Amino acid sequence: MLDDNPDATGTLYSADWKDRLRHQLGFCFPQIAETLTGLTNDRNVKFEMVKASSRSLCLKLNVDGKLGFLKLFDGPDGSAAFFREKMSLHSMLDSGLVPGLLAYSDELKFILTEWVETRSLLDAEPSHTAFRIGAWLAAFDAAAPAELASGNWFGYLSKFKTGVALSQIVEAKSVLSGIPLCGRVLSRNDPALHNYLQTQSGALLGCDFEQSRMRPRGWDYVTGFGALIERFPAKSNEVLEAYSAGFARSHRGALIVDELNSMARILFCARAVASRSEREAQPWQ
Repeated sequence: MLDDNPDATGTLYSADWKDRLRHQLGFCFPQIAETLTGLTNDRNVKFEMVKASSRSLCLKLNVDGKLGFLKLFDGPDGSAAFFREKMSLHSMLDSGLVPGLLAYSDELKFILTEWVETRSLLDAEPSHTAFRIGAWLAAFDAAAPAELASGNWFGYLSKFKTGVALSQIVEAKSVLSGIPLCGRVLSRNDPALHNYLQTQSGALLGCDFEQSRMRPRGWDYVTGFGALIERFPAKSNEVLEAYSAGFARSHRGALIVDELNSMARILFCARAVASRSEREAQPWQ
């Protein structure tokens, strides 16, 4: 059974997602039901839309009251996004920081995880939210796959030719050149705050690893710094203080929070300058 479901803005999705789902997975609905229930006899699978994009479908599954979350990848960059997300969830299986991975198919490019009943993290007091995100990032850094890397942050960031204007930040080179890379680690590479799930029991989980990459240690902290400023501009000082405290309390590695904060401020300013320059470069119509 395929159900339509309005998105957060009240817009009803078209039947296109049903066609995409049937085309790719219609023949293996019984196997999906068996994975959720553990029963081999034929069961009806009810699919409910959660989110759709050009490269993935996110669906809530219900089989006789057993719930699951299915993400089906297709379209532009769908294959690469699938392998990034699968690799991330698989590598973090025992961390307790991501939803449990139940099944996946390299051929059909879908991932099936536990369904997580959530309550909004962003409804909490902003400083509390920031503290918990900082602590989650420290725990993720400790548990994620890592590798050695040499160099410094200025050399690394100078490789990014778009979206950052380091040359226009006076102290960028002197500060960033003095901060060494502490290796590379699996990073979500996506600071969106809605990609954190707060369970009914209060645990915090990360989701949506389509953009995950190996990045210098501290990368997610640095990009999350800017996301918190943009989300809570009126309370940025107290929010960032709580964010730093949450990370520092949970982190057990070589990263120094004060250095991360310096990098984060420079990167945030460099992105703002680059964005302003792009806007000013647009011709009048």
